[in-house]
Amino acid sequence: MGKGTFAKDGLFSGLTSRLPRRSLFYASNSIQIHFVIEDNEMEKIAPSIVVTGFVKVDPRDREAFVKLLQAHVPRVRKKDGCIAYAFAADMLDPNVVRMSEAWRDQKSLTAHLADDEFQGVLKELGQIEIIERSVQRYDVSSVTDI
Repeated sequence: MGKGTFAKDGLFSGLTSRLPRRSLFYASNSIQIHFVIEDNEMEKIAPSIVVTGFVKVDPRDREAFVKLLQAHVPRVRKKDGCIAYAFAADMLDPNVVRMSEAWRDQKSLTAHLADDEFQGVLKELGQIEIIERSVQRYDVSSVTDI
């Protein structure tokens, strides 16, 4: 992909479990997503949008990428409508970062993607060489404990 490509593509986010207590499970024809959120959050808000995917960065840019995420993630977790937001290193390839997120609704996700803080992160990502990226948005029709 190359430097700057990621920022131009737009969508970039992930899922986070705050204080793991309850599991949510979403399944469609070809994907299963499992994440946990705090009990009291589950009682308040069920996600209608889940975003998941991965980003593979050039090994020379991995440290800068991680530092950027470490600053970004706590701010996103505080946003209205953000139920979960997380990034994690792949167990087999440390240059791959898996991402997942859950949002109350499309309006919350749209506001996140449009806000100045997120747009600033996209600009900073223009300095990171993205080798590969795949991110999908899913509409959640039901949530079941497993």
